[in-house]
Amino acid sequence: MNKQIAQFRHLLIVYVFSLIITIPAFSQQPESKSGGDSWSQGADMSTGRSDFSGCSVNEKIYAFGGWSGGITISSVEEYDAMTDTWKTKASIPTPRWGLTCSVVNGKIYAIGGSLLDFTSVSTVEE
Repeated sequence: MNKQIAQFRHLLIVYVFSLIITIPAFSQQPESKSGGDSWSQGADMSTGRSDFSGCSVNEKIYAFGGWSGGITISSVEEYDAMTDTWKTKASIPTPRWGLTCSVVNGKIYAIGGSLLDFTSVSTVEE
């Protein structure tokens, strides 16, 4: 398989995964009301993004990297549901999209992803 086809397949897989898992969870910051039968929109992130990763630790939600305005970004934002506010946090060292994150013992790890040119990233950053 040539490199362009492999890159396209990788992009398509990441894109579909992000649409199914990530985007619905963060695009409007919905909040379930009593009984879970209705939703309301929370505060918007300061940086619109797609193909990013999100996770939760210590009652905060974090959004890492992704695409914004046609570029790969490294910014990190923290959402506090109690105050319905977003704060900009320290950026991840490697700008990337399509990454995943995990929380282990209260620490967040940014894992993998792709650079702007579709080069796969193998780093794990804490």
